[in-house]
Amino acid sequence: MTLAIIITAGTVLFGTGTVISNPVVFSQSLEPVLGSAARIIGDLGLFLAGLSSSIATPYMCGMIIARLLHWEQKDLWRKLLTCFLIIFGTILAMMGKTPTQIILVTQALSGFFLPFIAIFFVISGNNKKMLGDHTNSLLQNVLRSIACIVTLAMGINMLINNVILKLIG
Repeated sequence: MTLAIIITAGTVLFGTGTVISNPVVFSQSLEPVLGSAARIIGDLGLFLAGLSSSIATPYMCGMIIARLLHWEQKDLWRKLLTCFLIIFGTILAMMGKTPTQIILVTQALSGFFLPFIAIFFVISGNNKKMLGDHTNSLLQNVLRSIACIVTLAMGINMLINNVILKLIG
């Protein structure tokens, strides 16, 4: 839904010079396409984007890390990790950051941690005990390693530009 709203807003605003400075302008920009429902749909899209960043993403990160580290029997560790991630977002909100800034921070952190999850997948893809004859080939390992390095570089860049510099400045 968020992607559909962004595409619609981009289509409507392309070439108009309109600057989206707050959610009201964003929602109003959708009126030519969506009519009177624009405010509701725009606000709902922003709410859902924030909800996915503040609850769903930490929950899924907790689940993925718990499975990769074999914490299935140690449900407490997964819950603690998930709670830590949610508390981190709450602290950002309490620091007076706007919802847009919080969404950017959580998405940047997700982009930063994605390569590490990918590395876990590459390692587990080479586990003969788990996969038998279906482990990664040399070519697959090289290509996946390149992908991990590229996504790690992009994640570090995103983290520096959208988290560290935004929090400091």
